[in-house]
Amino acid sequence: MDRLLHNDDFAVKRPVKAVVQFGPNYVFHLAAAARIGFDSEYAEKYAGSVEESDLGFLQQHRELLTFGMGSGSDLITIFLFLPAYFDLQSGAHFAEYFSLLDEGCAVGGFRALFNHYGSEFERLGLWITKTEFEKDLSGIVHHRELIGKLGGIVMRNLPAYRDSVWPVESAKMDEVSSAINVHFSALNPISAWEKVTGIDYKLDCFRATLVSAIKNGPNADSLAYDTVVFHHDRPFDYMVQLIQHEIGSHILNETMRQLADLEKYEWNTLYAAYECLAKHYNQMLIGVEQPAYSLASLREEQFLPIYRSVHKAQPAITPRELLLRGLDSYLNGATCIS
Repeated sequence: MDRLLHNDDFAVKRPVKAVVQFGPNYVFHLAAAARIGFDSEYAEKYAGSVEESDLGFLQQHRELLTFGMGSGSDLITIFLFLPAYFDLQSGAHFAEYFSLLDEGCAVGGFRALFNHYGSEFERLGLWITKTEFEKDLSGIVHHRELIGKLGGIVMRNLPAYRDSVWPVESAKMDEVSSAINVHFSALNPISAWEKVTGIDYKLDCFRATLVSAIKNGPNADSLAYDTVVFHHDRPFDYMVQLIQHEIGSHILNETMRQLADLEKYEWNTLYAAYECLAKHYNQMLIGVEQPAYSLASLREEQFLPIYRSVHKAQPAITPRELLLRGLDSYLNGATCIS
């Protein structure tokens, strides 16, 4: 399979960077220690860094704090995703954030939150519109008391994390991020994705945010159009190929959303078809028949042969047309089509 991903092919360079940030790692640390949706030796190692009563509270309300497969529970956005994307660094930053949430719950609107994090929400708007955010946040108003308690947990346990966990875990991730960044410094995957799909990437960089706490949990989880969370402790080929996959899935996301708006396809099937479409293009870019990462849970054994067959017969087909052909062929029981 010919490899299409080369640095010299493109005049414009927009960086793909692996980053190690305190905020995302801390909030996912709390979820991991409380075993909310996933479990690993990380929870056993660091359970003592979170007060026992706080772990119990998080576990008691776990149904409001779980996520995965493109969806999440009521409080996952405000507990994990926004603090992670904002990279809140201190108790004061978290106190300010939860104060704005409390004010929004009290008045039934979150204008102050949107204003305070204006530039962050502007970039987030490429992934989730302000209207969608407002709808999402309107659903948390009746959880005001619970949100206040979550804020107390976050602020109360932050010093222990900063003192005893962060120095150990950040050192591990720094080594991984350095290797990833050396790899991508010789490539230009954003421009390569634009070339193969005909779709423009809308921002100036892509961030792979490394998190050490999420072993056995959702990996490659999107915080925004330009930011995805990855577990740091994976084989190198797996990591860099999956990062490239996520760049493409974000470029293709608007195409998928357009099909979702048709309300013709069941969400889980559409989501699987969309992720497999990104893998199809990624295989073309990296030039391997068997990438290091798997989408077996997303029906890749059914979708990928369809995409390969259609694309071979119609090299100029657009991603939207290919996604539609893949969905319709899959729903009609086909495994390939000439």
